[in-house]
Amino acid sequence: RMKKKIKGGDTKVEQKKERLAYLNLASNSAHVIEFYAPWCPHCQHFKNDYIDMAFEVLRRSTSTPVQFHAVSCDVYYDICDAYDIDGYPTMLGWKLGADVSKLGIDLMDEGPMNAD
Repeated sequence: RMKKKIKGGDTKVEQKKERLAYLNLASNSAHVIEFYAPWCPHCQHFKNDYIDMAFEVLRRSTSTPVQFHAVSCDVYYDICDAYDIDGYPTMLGWKLGADVSKLGIDLMDEGPMNAD
């Protein structure tokens, strides 16, 4: 996924960043995950909004099960690194049956959303 070119003399080596740690989530539901840092003031402010959103989605969801999670990047640094989390809070989503070892959909992206 991510390639880094290392130059040593005239030799170039490409290293691929491997996902060594990822979330082990059930494939029979969609997933929404907030990645946060406990010391982050934006995360503390977003916490109640995330909980309210989760309750509202669960209340309205009739056919597709959705699970909500929160991952502390201070505690689970390797998982956050595997998903390229570089700012807090970050919210990623995976569709029903999606491979969670791959990057999810950035749910905080302000671009147009596709409901597919």
